[in-house]
Amino acid sequence: MTSTLTAQEKKKFDKEIEALKDILTSTLGFAKKNLMLFNGVTLINYTCYFLDIFARFRYNCEGLLNLMDSFHKDYRLKSCVNLLLRSICSDIITALYLMTFYDKNETDNISVKNELDLISSEYLRFARQSLEEDHELLERLNIKPLKTIHQKRDWLKNLAPELFDLKGNIKSREQIRATTKPEIKNGLKKSGTFLTENEKFQRIKEKGFGDYGFIFIAFKYYSQFQHFTLMSKKLIEHKPFQDTYWMALTINHMLMTSDIISQITKSPNHKFRNELNFIMNKIVKHFT
Repeated sequence: MTSTLTAQEKKKFDKEIEALKDILTSTLGFAKKNLMLFNGVTLINYTCYFLDIFARFRYNCEGLLNLMDSFHKDYRLKSCVNLLLRSICSDIITALYLMTFYDKNETDNISVKNELDLISSEYLRFARQSLEEDHELLERLNIKPLKTIHQKRDWLKNLAPELFDLKGNIKSREQIRATTKPEIKNGLKKSGTFLTENEKFQRIKEKGFGDYGFIFIAFKYYSQFQHFTLMSKKLIEHKPFQDTYWMALTINHMLMTSDIISQITKSPNHKFRNELNFIMNKIVKHFT
């Protein structure tokens, strides 16, 4: 059963929603301004992909801001809010994971590119399986496909030919990481078709990003809202104060990650850290 807020709790919830709207508005303004500064700028060493993650922060923040009034009216809409926060956590984990392969002194940062390819290979495996199953279904239903299975496989291969071996198979981890520096590969799993968030986070901790431990816990919490379970039902109906507090902490960690991204991409905004600190001070003011 959904818990009803007392008058005092309602007042607290009103205050926290207004604070989050203010924080998100400031964050969105910062993100838009700083992304615009990169228009026409050529980024090297694959740093453009860190900027793409920063852009995803901006998209999800706008989504959160648009949901705040609805969340305020019915806090059970945390089921939507928390899925956006899950996406932010996942992007933070991916950004930090890629940073463990980044070397500002490298001219090509091929190790970063290899990890990006490994992540892309997961999608290709899913797409290939879907393609094969769809073709098989059409044949069972006696429906003539518009293209042969070989044509469909060729189409898939042309999406990313560098990720296929000479036999037409999607490359393994070892094949994709063939040019990764040996010292960087130390400790990495050599098998597996899916790079899990847990695997990413273990490397993040080993490489000095232990301060981000909250993000992995938050990712696990937000993941409970992805599917129906008896536990997720209880979480949705529970009063929203853990959710508002964790939202503030998640945004704070997103801003911390944005700071590192701004350094890696050599942001044209030389005051980016002051602007980030201004927003993070708002979080401290309202949620500590």
